[in-house]
Amino acid sequence: MSVFVDRYHRLSPLGTSLQRYVSRYKHRDALVGMCLNARSNGAACVIHQPNRRLALPRTDVMTSKRIMLKIKQADNMGTLFALHENFSEHFDAIHLASFWTSLGRFGSSRPDALPHGPFWNLLFQSECMIENDELQSRELANVAHAIARLPVTAIKQASPLLDALAKASIKQIHKFNDRDVSNTAWAFAKTGHQSPQLFDAISAARIKLIASFSPQALANTAWSFARAGHSAPALFDEIAVAALANADKLKPQEISNTAWAFASAGHPAPALFDALAISAISMISSSSSTSANVRGDAFRPEEIAGMAWAYGKAGRAAPALFDALAPVMQRYAARGLIRPRELAATAWAYATAGHPAPDLLDALAATALSPACPMNTFKPQELANTVWAYATAQHASQPALFTAAAAVVHAQIGRFKPQEVTSTAWAFATIRQPADDLFRDIAAYAVAHASEYSPSELSQTAWAFATANQATPQLFDALATASVCCLDEFEPYELSVLAWSFAVADVFPPKRLSAGFVNALGARTWATENHLGQLHQFHLWTTEYTPDESVVHELPDELITKCRDTFARRLVIQSAMHAQVAAAIVELGSWAGTHLGTSPSDVVTHQGISPEAPGVLLDTQGTFSETLETPMGASDILTHTSSTPPGALAAQPGVPGTSRVRSEVLLERTGYKIDLVVEWRGVTIGVEVDGPFHYIDRAPDGSTNLKRRQVRALDGLRLCSVPYWEWNQVVRCPKARAAYLTQLLDREASAAPSG
Repeated sequence: MSVFVDRYHRLSPLGTSLQRYVSRYKHRDALVGMCLNARSNGAACVIHQPNRRLALPRTDVMTSKRIMLKIKQADNMGTLFALHENFSEHFDAIHLASFWTSLGRFGSSRPDALPHGPFWNLLFQSECMIENDELQSRELANVAHAIARLPVTAIKQASPLLDALAKASIKQIHKFNDRDVSNTAWAFAKTGHQSPQLFDAISAARIKLIASFSPQALANTAWSFARAGHSAPALFDEIAVAALANADKLKPQEISNTAWAFASAGHPAPALFDALAISAISMISSSSSTSANVRGDAFRPEEIAGMAWAYGKAGRAAPALFDALAPVMQRYAARGLIRPRELAATAWAYATAGHPAPDLLDALAATALSPACPMNTFKPQELANTVWAYATAQHASQPALFTAAAAVVHAQIGRFKPQEVTSTAWAFATIRQPADDLFRDIAAYAVAHASEYSPSELSQTAWAFATANQATPQLFDALATASVCCLDEFEPYELSVLAWSFAVADVFPPKRLSAGFVNALGARTWATENHLGQLHQFHLWTTEYTPDESVVHELPDELITKCRDTFARRLVIQSAMHAQVAAAIVELGSWAGTHLGTSPSDVVTHQGISPEAPGVLLDTQGTFSETLETPMGASDILTHTSSTPPGALAAQPGVPGTSRVRSEVLLERTGYKIDLVVEWRGVTIGVEVDGPFHYIDRAPDGSTNLKRRQVRALDGLRLCSVPYWEWNQVVRCPKARAAYLTQLLDREASAAPSG
């Protein structure tokens, strides 16, 4: 009989009953008129299924005002639908819109109480009235807004009605005022119902009137377009001008929503961001000075999180704003008023902006470890963003947070997407958090899903496992296989990271890699020193193997040379620990070489070193040489005896033997720089001074292992390490330092040669 009846017959289990009532309906002409967009009797009729009988027109018709009053007085969903059951044939457009508004209020608070049958009847009536052009702009906007407040299942059922609303709104868009526009756009963005034609119509018809929009309408309209992912640069330009003029009138939610919208849409508006920051800081300051009991109430947690996220996403520096937001969010955290989404967004924002806020991060971590906001309630994306933020900020004082996150990943990894798993692995490797079980879980996931990984996810996963020394042949074989299928999609830096990771992992010979992978490396344009250095280490890896085990095709000679030269020119920044160890070896060389049997403490003062202030080393000119510009092969190291060349550590004139200690020695074969090279008992030994960043739970990380392996294998240099925790135990005692270094060097000198 009608396209509407047919549609609801398909969608609703009451469809058969509806068609039966249609055939019995005494006012059939009115129903047919509605279905054919030709209203015939001036009264909106609807098919529904009352408890006792079909609600036909009554002689005691309620007045329009009484119907409206009953709708407004309804205090629950049951009462509301009882009104619709008994009096819906008398509903006009205003009644229908008011009914939907009340339903939206009840539906958002009691999503489980929405009755199925009566709701389908309401949908049927609403669509018929809209198709019959009975609803004007305000009613259309109110119905759409109410639908957006319903539970997801109801929104899906209302999809045909949303289509009808979009079509009718486009026809009447020139009648919409600022409130109607913002409510309609918000509704379609919130429901996720695709209607690009509607957003195009809004943008085209209302762009010239944006200046007359209220601050709330401006914020809501911008938020809606950004949430819907609908590009409208001209509209955003006009909103930016209007919002800038009204920045001091915006409320906290409007400030947050506006900033979020422009950041999410990727629309640059630096002047607007600066004005919003000033307005927000003023509000926070004013609220803080009003009363200690209401401090922070100007902005709610979700508004703080949204604003911080926006500035981090937009890359707009706002240190004063971040300083103002941090203590407010800390107070909310202390009261247990932060949800996982807000916690993750705030941590992510501060880390992305590079704004230090250790107290805030501690407070957020405490919240995540409390019953108020436990980690097991985080969505996968929220958990991944949180650990990423703490790793990026290098906030390592919260290991319990990472332990809790690892437990959640173990229990829920099936819910994670590749990007979330990859980000989590990256965070644990970056923060140097030991987590064998976590990496085992992620490895199994990656092996099973590697074909679904993007190039970025493949390279990040490889980097994380290589850095954390968690690589397995199965995982890297899966990553290598998956990468071959998308080599053209890799960015240059992603390829260099992947190549470096294969070299670090060393779980299979280079010949396992396809010729296409090596050719892709050679075909890309490389600009950054870091990526050229990674390619150099990859090339060194291929030379660690015999020709029949190495890659089939080498990198181009020109690229190999460029990579090696770039790698050798890297700037090395020496630590205080480096200076301390160098000074101690100079001390040790003087008494060990010429004062055997003499206590180290007897010659310390001969070196110009203060025992009370270790770490200050002076050469003959009173300076500490940092780099060696002239490359040296392993056989050429320490051949200078008559003078102090660049990079040599010398004691005061007249003290023999100290020219045999050299700093930052460049190795000709590999291009690596060794912290210190010592001639000890006729053996040349390299000494690496390794601080905390070289280790994960006191085990060398992947990069440190790679250097040690390649120096020993390719340069043939004996190598020993001074770990930071061992050095910290002896640094302040000259005798302990001497005994420690003597034992360390003796052990390496007596070990089998490297090669």
